[in-house]
Amino acid sequence: MQIWEISSLPGLEAQFNTKDYVLIGYPTEENRPGAGNSVNPQGAAVITSFCRSPETAWQVVRTLFTGRRSHSAIPALKTDYDAEYALYIQSNSVAWQYFDGGGGSQPDDPEHPLTVDDLQRPGILFHYTKELAESFKPLLDEVGSPRTAIVNEEISGIINEEISAFGADACTAEDCAKRIQSRVSIWLAEHK
Repeated sequence: MQIWEISSLPGLEAQFNTKDYVLIGYPTEENRPGAGNSVNPQGAAVITSFCRSPETAWQVVRTLFTGRRSHSAIPALKTDYDAEYALYIQSNSVAWQYFDGGGGSQPDDPEHPLTVDDLQRPGILFHYTKELAESFKPLLDEVGSPRTAIVNEEISGIINEEISAFGADACTAEDCAKRIQSRVSIWLAEHK
């Protein structure tokens, strides 16, 4: 799952059908802040060794990570998160996320409030509030952390072992997921 903008964060409840989830980024054994994030051509900025104006290039790169951007996205810097989310709060809109994907928002009309029954498909409704913004800050920390920093070491061992079997084509993705679920369930039952 990829989260492209702040407005997608409340929709995680709809995607996972629970408020009890942990975002871990891409699995990695590297134990440093930011490990586990993916970098791809869409999100990478490169200054080549043969750039004719490196200072200007760095100025351009810096603008990608600071200030208001022309598109909606989760800020690259946590320091920008509050300002970015404040814009959503100021919009005074009601937003929705469908359980099968997609969603939208519209200005809130206190005289004719939107209800879940008004949605075209099953989903959730939410308002952008300061409390909601605060509730997502820990998620942003988790996404930038390596999986091993937020998951118990023994559980990480189970996951790594089963993913290795999958990576060696010894089982299907479905079998791998079932084996992880089974082994972790047993571990959790033994360690309550």
